Amino acid sequence: MKPLVGMLVLGLMAGCQPASREPAPDWVADAAEVLSAAEESDLVDMILALNDETAVEMTCVIVHGTGEVSINTYADRLLWRWEVGLDGVFNGIVIVIDTKNRLVRLSRGDGMRWVISDDDVDAILDAMTKHLAEDHYFLGLHSGIEEVANRVRGITWEVAYFGLPSLPSEGAEGQIVSFAGMVQRVSGDTVFVMDADSIHARLLLLPGTAPEVMEEEWEVHARVYHHDPLVLQLLGLEAGPVVGDLF
Repeated sequence: MKPLVGMLVLGLMAGCQPASREPAPDWVADAAEVLSAAEESDLVDMILALNDETAVEMTCVIVHGTGEVSINTYADRLLWRWEVGLDGVFNGIVIVIDTKNRLVRLSRGDGMRWVISDDDVDAILDAMTKHLAEDHYFLGLHSGIEEVANRVRGITWEVAYFGLPSLPSEGAEGQIVSFAGMVQRVSGDTVFVMDADSIHARLLLLPGTAPEVMEEEWEVHARVYHHDPLVLQLLGLEAGPVVGDLF
């Protein structure tokens, strides 16, 4: 990710509010207390509607300062600590607004990065900061949720196939498959994997996501990109039991 992507300075001095600790997991966590109860309820309704329609999980957090860590680290930490997103497909999104330092950050799971590019993140935050610069936090988050929704509608996130042999000869493109596979080698932006039935697949990687493991079995979650040869867009690799969502 290019430096400072997803982090924009809002440009005005914040009001005096007490610094907040990390809030408890919630769809909208307003630790800075800048939203009314009605506004918070409206935003939660939007997020739940987005989840019902697309299976994308999203949470919005407002704090007055992020302590000794950067807002980038803070947002990424919440994404993983709160386990936002469906197990295995990593389709979670966290938006953090820091009212003290006038910053906003959007963090997304690796699976979302095929759908929401760095340029998309910039566009989403641009739409938000038009309102945030005037301390209109509700309108800023409202715009952010709408911008995300416009980009993820029509994209499936449910696992459609379990195991590579279950893939049909055609028509699986865009669907998600989950299977146990042995990582054989990594070459550039591609991981080569073989499953228990000796079916070989090429997994396309996003920059910076190459696994540092070889000859180990992993639970692979990927979106079918092409069938013959079998090319998949890697959403994530997991070892061990899946941890359930907190929400």
